[in-house]
This record gives sequence, C-alpha cells and structure tokens, in this order.
Amino acid sequence: MPDMMRKIQSLEDASTHIQFQVAVTKTAFKTHQKNEELHTALKGALDENATPQGSRIKYIQIEEKRNQMYTQLTEGNKITNELKDYVRALHTEKAFLQLEKTHQFISHERKAHGNRLRAPLVERNLNNLRRGVHWTKFIAEEVKHFEKYTYVLDIGSGAFGRSLQRSSRNPLDDQITKKEWASNDDGTGIQVQHPGWTRCPNGAGTLGGEALHEATSILI
Repeated sequence: MPDMMRKIQSLEDASTHIQFQVAVTKTAFKTHQKNEELHTALKGALDENATPQGSRIKYIQIEEKRNQMYTQLTEGNKITNELKDYVRALHTEKAFLQLEKTHQFISHERKAHGNRLRAPLVERNLNNLRRGVHWTKFIAEEVKHFEKYTYVLDIGSGAFGRSLQRSSRNPLDDQITKKEWASNDDGTGIQVQHPGWTRCPNGAGTLGGEALHEATSILI
C-alpha cells in the first residue's frame, strides 16, 4: 500500500512537471510568433523604403498625417479663442450686473434714508390731520347742539360780522329798546319784536341780546 501511494505521488509530480513544460512551450511559441510578425512587418517596411516609389508613398502618408494634425490643431486653437472670448464676455456682463446691482442698492438706500428722514414730518402731518378731523367733528357736534337748542341766525349782508371784529359789544343790543320787550301771549317766555329774528319752532321764545352775543362768539 505504501508503495502504491508513492507511485501515485510520483505520477502526480510528473504530471505537474509536464504541465509546466507545456505552458513554457506555449509561451515560447507565442513569443516566437510575435517576433515573426514583427520581423515580417519590418521586412515589408524595409522593402518599401528600398525603392524610390515606396519612399515617396511613405513621405506622402507622413505629410497627410501632418496636415491632419495641423488642421486639428488649427481647429482646436479656433475653438480655444472662441471660448476665451465667451469667457471675457461673461466676465464683462458679470461686472456690469454687479455695478448695476450696486447702483440699485445705493439708490434703495438713499430712498430708505429719505423715507426715514421724512417719517417724522409725515407723522406730524398725520397728527395734524387727525386733530383737524377731531376738531371738525367737535365743531359739527357743537353746531348741531347749538341749532337744536337755540335759534337760527339770519345775517345776509355780513355787516354784523364786520362790526363784531371792530367791537366786542353786540350791535344788535342797541336796537333792542324797552318798548320792544313785552310779555308773550302764551306765557312761555319773552318775545323780542325784531324783523330779523324768528321764533323757535318749539315755542320757547326768541333769543335775547346776551344769548345771541354768546352764541355768535362760540361760532366765531
């Protein structure tokens, strides 16, 4: 049994050695084949260059390749210059946009500063308008109150108003005499018999001189 195992191991070793030799032989064969192909190519090139016609053909081929390379180089330079011009245009446009944005920012800042400066004046004007509206409402309410509880004044020529500016004394008081005062028929008050005055619709009597002067002072 041990002898059999040794023979099997010997055969396996021999098989491995043979496989290695086969691999080395194949590698050598491929290398030799490549060398033969290279040798054939070199021989063909030498044969072409050996004749004037072959040399001329080779020169023409070299010139064509050179022209192709020159054309490609020229096209590449052209494209490069176009790209450079485009980049410069982009930089110029970028600078212009930045300058425009800067001007817009400065303009907005100036407007904002002006608005901040005008804000107090606008606030004062609004307050004045509010006070004006308030006083207008107040005067309107006072006029309504005055018209509700007093008589309506009918002064056409305006002489009464001009005389009030010259003197604080009521000029209509001079026109009221003791003879013009009399007891009212219905007993509700005192009636002044003057053509410029009218009777209140509620029958409360006519307006006296002092009351008329006080009402006129409130209106003025």
